[in-house]
Amino acid sequence: MALVLALVGTLALVSYVRNAADRAKAGETEVQVLVASSAIAAGTPANMLNSMVEAQSVAQKNVPEGAIAKLDSLEGLVAAADIFPGEQLVAQRFVEPSGYASRGIGVEVPEDMVELTIQLNAERTVGGIVAPGQRVTIIVTFDVNDPGATMYLTPDNELVPLPDTGNQDSSLVPGMADTLLHHVLVTAVQESESNFATQQERSEARLTAPPGGALSVTFALRPFDAERLVFAREFGDIWLALERESVPSQRDPSKEFDNLFTDESVAG
Repeated sequence: MALVLALVGTLALVSYVRNAADRAKAGETEVQVLVASSAIAAGTPANMLNSMVEAQSVAQKNVPEGAIAKLDSLEGLVAAADIFPGEQLVAQRFVEPSGYASRGIGVEVPEDMVELTIQLNAERTVGGIVAPGQRVTIIVTFDVNDPGATMYLTPDNELVPLPDTGNQDSSLVPGMADTLLHHVLVTAVQESESNFATQQERSEARLTAPPGGALSVTFALRPFDAERLVFAREFGDIWLALERESVPSQRDPSKEFDNLFTDESVAG
């Protein structure tokens, strides 16, 4: 009996060692995978990656699940997040364009809302540091003295078209500023070009220098509020202010020349 047990134990040990050797050998086997040779921004279509990736031989044990060997397998998809130089391409990092709501940070748009984009310069977007996922207050201004103005504000706070003869009515309010919307979700921020590989690098740089050119900012809005924002963009000027949850959102009177310096406690 002792001899049989010893024999069985020896066979089991030999089998284990042989399997371990096979596993080690398999781990040392090299396979071809695609690796990012330069930074790939979130949202980049797969059909534009030829100059951004290169094939490399990697040990099998270092290949993650879903590793990509050929770009053909990503046809019709876009990068779901920023991919850094030296990073292996994996299928999980690519999604359908229609499902790309993350813009790199996972912003989800409520089902009952629409998305709307307007273009603003850095000054009007908090120095360009506004980013997806943040909440903003949208402030609108109107100035009927603007040569391009086509609307004006009546003393009853009603917006009506300017007469063909121009601003000749002394009852017209020359200008006003008002908060149009509170707690608006920013879903995307795009610029014409960027020298930064990641959103973090871009944000850190903007703390000392605003971006050049205009930014396209996308918001999630109720359809009714989207109409209001389009109207304000067409006939006035838009400013964004970053919000915190502690900021009150009660309605304050619109500001005009007559009440510009009135304390809010008196104005309310």
